[in-house]
Amino acid sequence: MGSLLATFLYRLGRFSFRRRRLVALLWVGLLVLMGVGAAALKGPTSSDFSIPGRR
Repeated sequence: MGSLLATFLYRLGRFSFRRRRLVALLWVGLLVLMGVGAAALKGPTSSDFSIPGRR
């Protein structure tokens, strides 16, 4: 099990190093998408709380 994980992490690291520009662009793209998503889902906050059937 440990050998499989070590192999996976080695290959991931090797890929990331060899294609570092692509990996950096993917991270920037992910951050942009998260920012757009946060802006789209932005709304006012509320501290109101109610339980149906209670006053």
